[in-house]
Amino acid sequence: ATRSPSFTLPQAEQVVRKLMPALQEHGKWVKRIHTILICRTDPAPEDLEEDAYLNSDLGRWFADADNDYVRRHPGYETAFEGLRRQYGLAGKLCRAVRDEQPISPEDYEAFADSIHRFDDSMEALVRELWDLLLNTDPLTGIATRLGLLPRLKEAHERTRKEGHACAVCMIDLDHFKRINDTHGHRAGDQVLAS
Repeated sequence: ATRSPSFTLPQAEQVVRKLMPALQEHGKWVKRIHTILICRTDPAPEDLEEDAYLNSDLGRWFADADNDYVRRHPGYETAFEGLRRQYGLAGKLCRAVRDEQPISPEDYEAFADSIHRFDDSMEALVRELWDLLLNTDPLTGIATRLGLLPRLKEAHERTRKEGHACAVCMIDLDHFKRINDTHGHRAGDQVLAS
């Protein structure tokens, strides 16, 4: 069943604007950690800190007060815990490199698995944001034709299976062009948005 998105369109735009660069930096961090582990190079001091995840761009994104609506998303806690776990495991591996100790396959596999689990948890959140941005009219916040078609198909299938009635309401604003011509497009946009 289709559910309402957890975000409004302006919230989704704000989240994506901040999230995408943080995810790119996170990808660079993962690559750097792998380089430390494979090449046995000295880790940076911040890689050894217990709360290193809070100092990362992505950790700051999760903690951003502007992201209150993100915290209400069902996948938020899972993703944030995944980030914390990933940094904790990386710190353990980096301390082994610093101390010239071997890295067990189990420890490395746990770290690699944490990367994949985190990626999966973030994928659902990012997909919902992009779907909202791509399928919602920015002026009215109403689903676009492309965003509405899958919902209509689901409703049709559900009513066909369950034998319920279904109605579609379409509104046509007669002579709306007059509002734009008389009062300007900004006034027309305000009428549509309200």
